[in-house]
Amino acid sequence: MTARRVAGIAGALIMVITTASCGADHTGPLVSPSGFRAYLDHAESEVASPSGPMIAWHTTWRLTWDPVPNATRYAVHYGTSEGKPSGPTDHTETTAELRIEAAAGTSAAERLVQDRGAALATTAAQLMVAIAPVGPDGIEGPGSSWFPVGEVPAGGVPIGAG
Repeated sequence: MTARRVAGIAGALIMVITTASCGADHTGPLVSPSGFRAYLDHAESEVASPSGPMIAWHTTWRLTWDPVPNATRYAVHYGTSEGKPSGPTDHTETTAELRIEAAAGTSAAERLVQDRGAALATTAAQLMVAIAPVGPDGIEGPGSSWFPVGEVPAGGVPIGAG
């Protein structure tokens, strides 16, 4: 799979909204991000269809972490089930939070939970992210483990987050 196609796939799945701040008020060497937590935010609305009422839904996966001292932004790297493309950072965040629309669909009310679960499991199997701090000099610090997008283990601590 080409890097362009990987970027296209990741771009189709990604909706980034920023809400927290970097730890840019400190000095010193960059350390790997820690304190990761994952959350799912659900939105639903009823829609009409010829077969009866349906529910349009989308689920946003949020990954937060503790701000890294001396980081001015965070590099976000994406990997797919076909591998990690070589090249520069996929994109950067200026905050200690990443939001990705991990699943969306339209379901009958009685199928909503199963349909959403299947869509999230598919995304988690196909898309992962890793986070690395970037200092004021533009140099990227040590990165985190890879986290499956859409997966939220019990307690919200992603697998591999320590």
